[in-house]
Amino acid sequence: MFVGSVSARVRDELWKAVTEVVGTGAALLVHPATTEQGYAIRTAGTRRRVPVDFDGLP
Repeated sequence: MFVGSVSARVRDELWKAVTEVVGTGAALLVHPATTEQGYAIRTAGTRRRVPVDFDGLP
């Protein structure tokens, strides 16, 4: 688990590193975004859970 405030470039590089090694596990990334909720969700891994979209609300 990592909690912090980093630039979009650093966030994307960290996510790239995580997705390369997650393997059979699961990873979740929630970060600020210009959406109605103010955040976006990314998931990775073979055991990941996929967020469901309900009229634009994950």
